[in-house]
Amino acid sequence: IHLRWAPQAPGLAAPPPREENALSSELPLARVSVIEMSDEYHISAAAVGSMLADLGARVTKLERPQRPDPWKRTCKKLYDDLNGKKFVQVVNYTHVGGQAGNHDCQQGQAALYRTLADTTMLVTNLPSQALDLWGF
Repeated sequence: IHLRWAPQAPGLAAPPPREENALSSELPLARVSVIEMSDEYHISAAAVGSMLADLGARVTKLERPQRPDPWKRTCKKLYDDLNGKKFVQVVNYTHVGGQAGNHDCQQGQAALYRTLADTTMLVTNLPSQALDLWGF
């Protein structure tokens, strides 16, 4: 069996996009919000976050104050390339999952969960044990 595309009737063709359309000027991910939480010594999540930002997503990188991104100090160019289009916020999310074993609400936990609830995507390369503690 040989399949061929039949030519479309001129009246059935899709109209060309209008240049004045507000959506035609948007980047593909302009309406996507992303939270990036990563192990600072591995750049996989930072690279994915950078690609999403390049496509128009609003990416917020969360940095822990006790473990700042080492690339900021050791390779400023790489840090700038990976994070130039992101919003960077310093947040201590180390004990968000109640790591003391009692799973009591920790400082900042509710705020982080509210932020994640309004976010389209979470990008992380944190160990699965950490995510399990947080209830993911």
